[in-house]
Amino acid sequence: YYVAPNGKNSNLGTEVSPWKTLGHASSKIAGGDTLIVKDGTYTGEENQIWNLPNGQPTRYTTIKAEHPLGVILEGTGKDVGQNGFLRTPIRLIRNAYIQIEGFKIKNSPTGGAVLLAASHHIKVLQLSIKNGTRFDYPWGPPLTITKGSHHVLVEDVWITGAMRYGVLVSGNNKPGSDKEEDTTRQIILRRVVVRWDYMKTDEPKAGIAFYGADDFSKNGAVVDSVCQNCLVLDLNPGNDYDNMYGAYYNPKTTQNIGYYGSIALNIKGKTTQSVIGGFFVAFSARTHQ
Repeated sequence: YYVAPNGKNSNLGTEVSPWKTLGHASSKIAGGDTLIVKDGTYTGEENQIWNLPNGQPTRYTTIKAEHPLGVILEGTGKDVGQNGFLRTPIRLIRNAYIQIEGFKIKNSPTGGAVLLAASHHIKVLQLSIKNGTRFDYPWGPPLTITKGSHHVLVEDVWITGAMRYGVLVSGNNKPGSDKEEDTTRQIILRRVVVRWDYMKTDEPKAGIAFYGADDFSKNGAVVDSVCQNCLVLDLNPGNDYDNMYGAYYNPKTTQNIGYYGSIALNIKGKTTQSVIGGFFVAFSARTHQ
């Protein structure tokens, strides 16, 4: 199936008769289908990618740009206040066997650009995210993997602009979250590049964060995940470098988090403030590098 800026939602969704909006197309395709998005800029709430049908182990539901980075999603989220991350331009919630590929995301009006929550067997490939979070959001990561998601591959993704964390991988350690499925696991970040420009908040900030639970006696942690050949560089907080927790931030209780061939370059900070340069690994974390 196909979507194009000059299409119509009353069309058939074929290459010669494409649909117009990603939201409409998402509601029409079936599990295991491939939706090809023609080059161009897509704006507005109707071009959010969500509510997708699940694929199968042998046939992923695939949403991909016809040409890598030829498709721009600009301002396609929805601002709903502090919970804006729930309306990110791309969001997969309780989804499985889905592949997202080749998009450029710009100027998200929400607290994030991509959200994967309680989802598994997901591939996020070849994305460019610029200003994936509003600069005045105190909590927004452009890319979040959370709430027990597992078997997720994020590959060849580069992130610049405003953010608190560039990539946040977290469990679900809210009160009452004490089930095995609350533990986020088997996450691979491969060739992810983060350049952190600014965020208007005094909260801890970092490039890539594996954020564990409070207590190993409970579930909701982050375990068995890796960061391969990633690069975090040129962090420029813009507010006296307060609470810059480094390029890679691994707090609280995580287990078996591996960093392989990953680089922190030109990470600025004040020694008199809460600032770590390259890798921040909490004492309670079980990590190898």
